[in-house]
Amino acid sequence: MAQYGARPIIMIEEVRRDYFGHLSSHNFKRKLSRCEIDLPIVRLDTSRKANWVCT
Repeated sequence: MAQYGARPIIMIEEVRRDYFGHLSSHNFKRKLSRCEIDLPIVRLDTSRKANWVCT
């Protein structure tokens, strides 16, 4: 939490950049959707275009 300033939600792109830099954005999202990477993620809205965030 200290790394991200104790924010309650963190954009998945920040997590990808910091911990999964070897994966492209597309591959990272694919692995998240297939549960190959175990992160607590949710959408900010019900829209399909809403951003995914880590909680």
